[in-house]
Amino acid sequence: MAARLTELRGGRAGAIWRVGRRELVIGRDESCELVVDDPRVSREHARIEPRDGEHFVVDLGSRNGTRVNGQPVTRPVGLRDGDQVQLGDAVVLRYELVAERSRMPLMGSLALLGVLLVASAIFFALRTDPVMTEAANTARSALAASDHGDAAHARDLLSDAVATLYEAGRLDDVPRLHVREEALRRIGRALGPDVDLVAAYRAAVESGRARSVAAAPPGRGPCRLDEIDAADLSLCVRERAEAILVDLWQDPSKVPDSFYRSVQDQLVFSCAATAPGSPPRWRAARSSSRCSCASSPLPKFRRSCATWP
Repeated sequence: MAARLTELRGGRAGAIWRVGRRELVIGRDESCELVVDDPRVSREHARIEPRDGEHFVVDLGSRNGTRVNGQPVTRPVGLRDGDQVQLGDAVVLRYELVAERSRMPLMGSLALLGVLLVASAIFFALRTDPVMTEAANTARSALAASDHGDAAHARDLLSDAVATLYEAGRLDDVPRLHVREEALRRIGRALGPDVDLVAAYRAAVESGRARSVAAAPPGRGPCRLDEIDAADLSLCVRERAEAILVDLWQDPSKVPDSFYRSVQDQLVFSCAATAPGSPPRWRAARSSSRCSCASSPLPKFRRSCATWP
């Protein structure tokens, strides 16, 4: 049982003493556990004794006596919450029960301590890792940009966060094709269990590509290279290439226009697929985007090379 004595009246009014499982001698002598500086209190005036979960007050033959709630103590008296113990004529103490702290078993305490130490080590390791901290802060800015509808800026910031880890050698253990995805996963874990940077990056890239697709002629699905006019060739090649780049975790907006022109230059078109039995007569030159087409069974392909970009 845990309790306390508060001095209500006397030379140290307001002082508080804890009463526990050990005897507590009250008196004027310095050797007492509870020293009361008042000449009307005997050197060893009274004693608080723990018994069977309770506290009893015993008068030690004091000159001016001990009282509990005004009644003289002639034998051990059990104390109840709120009782007032009077020493002589001047000092009054109030007895109060307090909630006793639960005692955790030793093994449980050690296990809890171990968990706290490990958690602290992880926390400080993350806090003291300047590379991961920089990448995580950049990713936070990317998420904020995405929340404000700026998908292009969010995409660029996420790419910068990946580059931070890559340039520091933190992704040397990752296969090249999976570097971006794994970097985003690691940064996401540093930000919190519910942060999915992979999905955020995909959404930002798709948003940028959607703007490019919106520039295509309305009212049709994905373009077909064997059904387009010459004027639409560049746009169709770009649309098809961007779809492949997104699947390969590449950002189409970061690819220069020369790449798409190179893809267009390397295409070889054949009329044989549309006119069974006729030899291929129309082919794109590999050295430039100009072509030669003597004739074609498709009206759309019968045009001079000067019309091609």
